[in-house]
Amino acid sequence: MKDSIFLSTPEHAALEFELAGLGSRFLAHLIDLLFIVLALVGFWLILFLGAIPLMSWQGLGFGSYGIAMMILIFFVVMWGYFFLIEGYFQGITPGKKYMGLRVLREDGLPIGFYESAVRNFLRAADAFPPPTYALGGIVMHLDPSGKRLGDMVAGTIVIRETFPNTIETRTGAAWVARVEQGHSRKPLSLPGGNITVKQLDLIEQYLSRNSTFPIERRQALAQSMADPLWKISGRDKPEKNSLEDILLRDESFLQELLDLANEQSLKTATTRTTRSETTFF
Repeated sequence: MKDSIFLSTPEHAALEFELAGLGSRFLAHLIDLLFIVLALVGFWLILFLGAIPLMSWQGLGFGSYGIAMMILIFFVVMWGYFFLIEGYFQGITPGKKYMGLRVLREDGLPIGFYESAVRNFLRAADAFPPPTYALGGIVMHLDPSGKRLGDMVAGTIVIRETFPNTIETRTGAAWVARVEQGHSRKPLSLPGGNITVKQLDLIEQYLSRNSTFPIERRQALAQSMADPLWKISGRDKPEKNSLEDILLRDESFLQELLDLANEQSLKTATTRTTRSETTFF
């Protein structure tokens, strides 16, 4: 298993991500299992204290039908927990958030409900023989990208996500707002057209990691993203000659666009009145 991976985005830019290790993924899963157990305990307390006194304990609680129902409920709760939370929070669960992990698509963009449903439906196969997750652990160890079976089918990876230099900026604040309150970012309207949410996400990912790229690669990535946006921004692209000046021009332009989009995102988040600020802990 490699330590990092380069993902090719829809705009044909390559971004490097640090892959999550087996140990951190295992601990994140244990934390999530604790939440699932608490949910199951609460469910069974409500069920037994409410409905069971009117029924036969032998027929429902310990008979073959009761055992089958318990297994079915456990699968539904476990699958539904990961499916709903990973899908809604774009690859993050309480365990993953605590361990600094996130699920991404193979193009570097956040996952949705489809990817979450596929990768978690196959969790039952990865857990074989239950409840050891031996098969999933072996597959992750052998796969260069650390994928389990569910990741292979869904086209996802699990990365270690850190934003040490952006968390206190408007970029970082907007990222936190989107994770905690849902994806509130909207396309950015410019005189010549719109910048899509996917393009804005790509710009954000690049600017948070640009210092890790060689200068030539960094300049090529920034220029490939900025060139089509200059045309729709209604602004004239300043002519620059040196590599450093071209890089500064394009990255400053990308940052201006992202700041403008994030200001809109933060305004959207603060005007929501139907939900309070959401945290996992």
